[in-house]
Amino acid sequence: MPRTPDKCLPVSPGIQKGAVEDLYMLPYNEDSSLKYIIERADQIACVFCESVQNRNPGVQPRDFLARLRQICTQYNIVLVFDEVVTGFRIGPGGAQQKLGIRADLACYGKALGGGFPVGLVAGFSDVMKGVDGGLWQYGDNSFPKATRTYFAGTFCKHPVIMKAVSAVLDHIIEHGDEFYPQLNANADYLCETINAYWYEKGYALAINHFGSQVRFMIPPDLSLAFFQTLMINGVYCWEGRTCFLTTCHTKEVIDEMLEALKKTTEQLVEAGASFPDLDAQARKK
Repeated sequence: MPRTPDKCLPVSPGIQKGAVEDLYMLPYNEDSSLKYIIERADQIACVFCESVQNRNPGVQPRDFLARLRQICTQYNIVLVFDEVVTGFRIGPGGAQQKLGIRADLACYGKALGGGFPVGLVAGFSDVMKGVDGGLWQYGDNSFPKATRTYFAGTFCKHPVIMKAVSAVLDHIIEHGDEFYPQLNANADYLCETINAYWYEKGYALAINHFGSQVRFMIPPDLSLAFFQTLMINGVYCWEGRTCFLTTCHTKEVIDEMLEALKKTTEQLVEAGASFPDLDAQARKK
């Protein structure tokens, strides 16, 4: 039975309900959401979603997103992709490039600045002109012809960060064709190797990934022990459990990570930990 959309509420005290009262949360990758959008198309200004979800990178619903793109185009709805995590990780064009689907707007995060705190919004000119006023430049008689919204902030366009962004983009332009395929191949190697090991052992554990973005799928009741033991064995994984490989992670480094993962698994089994059983899960299905 399809779920109904959830009415959004402020995330913390101090935010007025009116700030989010026009927002609705729809189930991701479900036909019921597409139907909801079509039925209310004349009331919808934009649809905002993570193209590949940060907490579930194993789900890469190209068909769903392609239909969503078609619906938004048909009904003149702005489609916005959150590429804060996926942007500049799978490739220069992020998830949009990998899936072959373009959004009207996309927002990007720290990967663009090599780790510096930066946010960026990019999109088609007919949407972006509300920020920059359209095509114009200093030094001649041109001027912003479109109505602009207010855009500013204490830390906006900091010169050090802008220099870092420029350096990252230059590096991607010069070396991206070389390092992105190898980076994604390294992620494939890491995930496929450890997943095969866990499968052979009969444990329902896994690492899901989308390019260099990897997510450990460890049961919550074993999570603390698993990641603390993994850290003792030399591999740190942050508490959010969604991690990233970089060009610094060579095959030799990944092999060390694999050995640490196997050692961690064996140590926990010896200590009496009970991992979910693949056969038991299959019987439940």
